[in-house]
Amino acid sequence: MRVVIDTNVLLSGLLWHGTPHALIEQIRSGTLTLISSPALFAELADVITRPKFRAILARSNIDPERMLAALGQLAEIVDPLPLPTKVSHDSDDDAVLALAVAAQADLVVSGDADLLTLGVHAGIRIVRPAEAFAIISSGGSRAEERERRGPPPSRSTSGTVGGRAGTARLCPPHFDYLAVPRGDDIFCRGFCP
Repeated sequence: MRVVIDTNVLLSGLLWHGTPHALIEQIRSGTLTLISSPALFAELADVITRPKFRAILARSNIDPERMLAALGQLAEIVDPLPLPTKVSHDSDDDAVLALAVAAQADLVVSGDADLLTLGVHAGIRIVRPAEAFAIISSGGSRAEERERRGPPPSRSTSGTVGGRAGTARLCPPHFDYLAVPRGDDIFCRGFCP
């Protein structure tokens, strides 16, 4: 199942236990495919440098660069085209929706009230972490989710990565596009709470 996880939920999953962390574990196990974009990674990199989060990371002896690098190895990075028309009140929310459409995600997982109010965009459900976990735990497969929501929109929004169409993995410390193997075991070494 392909999921876009909004920055607020992703950060919660990386720093604390609970349902968002359980979703991160599902990504590590290969049950979920995390879809992200250069913009979402940049937002996450910016947020974790805020004093509140720097202090949490320091207390936990977590290196933010290593955390981002490991997350980059687990994510499929897509650079989507913008939505043709404004959908949400917040342009950052529209960027999340554009990513979900371009990557043909099965779910958007968010705690953002504006996104959650939409409920569905282009046939892609927008859910809270607990609802996403329930869908995954109930055995909702990618095929079943795609069948439920119907065919993807006709507008092609696959975007580009590194100037070429398609996707690649992102090396966050350098923000370079690299083809890197999935390294699930590196994710917890030294910085996963």
